[in-house]
Amino acid sequence: MRYSLLLLLFFPFLSFSQIGGSDGFSNLQSLASGSEMFRSFDDRFKGVEGYPTLFEQYVPGKITLSRGREVVHPLVNYDIFSDELVVRRNNLDVVVSRSMVKSFVLLNVEDSLYFVKVQFKDGEKFCEELLKGRLKLYKLNSKSIKQANHTGAYSSGKVYSQFEESVTYYWQSGESVPVEIKNKKTFVDELKAAHGVDVSDFVKDNHINFKDSVDLLKMFTHINSLL
Repeated sequence: MRYSLLLLLFFPFLSFSQIGGSDGFSNLQSLASGSEMFRSFDDRFKGVEGYPTLFEQYVPGKITLSRGREVVHPLVNYDIFSDELVVRRNNLDVVVSRSMVKSFVLLNVEDSLYFVKVQFKDGEKFCEELLKGRLKLYKLNSKSIKQANHTGAYSSGKVYSQFEESVTYYWQSGESVPVEIKNKKTFVDELKAAHGVDVSDFVKDNHINFKDSVDLLKMFTHINSLL
């Protein structure tokens, strides 16, 4: 019964799949194979302002499965509160099993965002890959719930709990554990110790903002050109 529901929900992928014929149908079957969870509308976040996903609305996306197959779907989102890939079908939020996903792309109005699974000390997480090369640059989006702190009629606190988003950047050399980019001094020292490269002058001359993805991309592109 559950297997039939899985196939029914994912059958529309057939018309969008980049894999045709029997391979395409086999791909749908593997994506719908028993390890997915299904969420209909629920009240987990009732009374919480905002939304748990990266985008407020679902966007077109392409999912690359662990065996290399690709599936395109018009309604995809990334739940950055729970670190889950979600597709929308028949008013259901379908959580795609992490073990089956190698990477995915979300296409919004401004840009296409490429996400990969990255191994951290505390497990795998989806990260936006900003740059490939000798050194990789990742952006990790997450959300937490900031609880309401309104304590009375004259309180200036928040009446409702709300989602609060945070962004953390990481760099990675080879297959080593990604290193958080905490601040300018820490990064410059860690890079010099690991690779013998001093970018302090480049950082100063280019006024690199270590909380800005464009500046970090510029800096890491320069670093990779030196390695």
